[in-house]
Amino acid sequence: MDDTLTDKQRHFVENISCGMPSRAAALAAGYSASFSKVAGHRFRRRPAVVAAVEAIREQGRTLAAYDLAAAMREANDAATFARANKNSMALVKAVELLARLSGLLIDRLELVPPVDMKKALAEAERRVIQVNPPSGGGVSLAAPGTVNGTVCWAASIAGTPVAEHTEAGPADGESPSQFKKSWS
Repeated sequence: MDDTLTDKQRHFVENISCGMPSRAAALAAGYSASFSKVAGHRFRRRPAVVAAVEAIREQGRTLAAYDLAAAMREANDAATFARANKNSMALVKAVELLARLSGLLIDRLELVPPVDMKKALAEAERRVIQVNPPSGGGVSLAAPGTVNGTVCWAASIAGTPVAEHTEAGPADGESPSQFKKSWS
């Protein structure tokens, strides 16, 4: 940092470099509330303050630099350590990491499109209605009648009673006594 900065300016620069907003940085540095409102604007016009902020940010970018080469070096070090200590699982993981970093292994992500439930239910209903009832004993699909021109299919087992529609079927609140039982 430049030596022409005051102590308050140095604190302001450190606070700005940590990510504080200019008003909060000025208040934390010890400036008054009224000056803190304009501190960011005033300090941006001072070359010493701007240079100090940029120097700290550049130093942070340099220290935070972690690239593929650094990751590969660390993975190689881990593999060497695993070989030296005869730790097979650690060696396998280090080799796997090296392969991933090299692009040899890629995690597979399977994307499944969302299901349109209305369309799926309509398709299932269409398939069920097109089924012809089998002849003979066992489980069968019986068409006990129609309601408003629509075929009402019901699964039944031979020898068990099945409710048949007498007319349009029960409306909400009506008794099921309007249905009569028949034997398949």
